[in-house]
Amino acid sequence: MADNEPVLIPLRLETIRIAFMQLEDRVNAALRTQIGDRLRLREHNGGVLRMLEAIQQHSDVIPPAERQVMEDNRDKGLELCGPTGLAPVAEVSSRTICRHALEYELVEPAAPVYVQSTNEATGEVIRTYTSSTTGPVSDITDGELDQLMHHIL
Repeated sequence: MADNEPVLIPLRLETIRIAFMQLEDRVNAALRTQIGDRLRLREHNGGVLRMLEAIQQHSDVIPPAERQVMEDNRDKGLELCGPTGLAPVAEVSSRTICRHALEYELVEPAAPVYVQSTNEATGEVIRTYTSSTTGPVSDITDGELDQLMHHIL
């Protein structure tokens, strides 16, 4: 290919690029000017979800560097606000935000709450619960907590 020949870009890729830039501009403007206007902010939810689907569906034509930029932009809202912060803006529950984040592989699934197994000898179903990964909230023992509660009550 000669240096002066134009580079042909697939129409799908150019359409995704343009749509992404336009959506990014609209969302940024809305977040700066319409933060109290839930109806207007809600209009952008569908566009964002459609863009996420398009990025995922057409990932074969999006160059890796561009896809990384799109994914980084997509992740910003979740990192900055978290599901609880995004929920009121999107007018959905934080669980919906978490579910979509898992669907689009923005976050890793948490460890299961319990693992279920069956005792082969007795046939009894055994559930082994996992403890929190955040660690204890307090250093006091159960006995100390009981004494404090008894004193309060």
